[in-house]
Amino acid sequence: MTRHSDPSPRLVRAARCREQREHALGKTGWCLEVHDLLIAKYVAARIKALRFTSSAARHGLANRTTLLERLAETELQAEQRQHLLQMIERDFGSRQPD
Repeated sequence: MTRHSDPSPRLVRAARCREQREHALGKTGWCLEVHDLLIAKYVAARIKALRFTSSAARHGLANRTTLLERLAETELQAEQRQHLLQMIERDFGSRQPD
């Protein structure tokens, strides 16, 4: 995988939503669609990020099928893709029927 400041720049660009509020002093906030956020968390693979992915699965915040589609669209080396697939299956396994 090529290192970027973000692990999936194509997905992030496609999923941004612009948030601008009066009290934000002219700043613009960008938010990710939940499935793109989870893929980024799986790629980061930090303990705190993986706790987040596990919790998102447990609370039904994402759809397993959509997550697997986003994984397929993400540029990764084969071994990293397989590792992420294992982490997704660990979190989403039989918790959410598709």
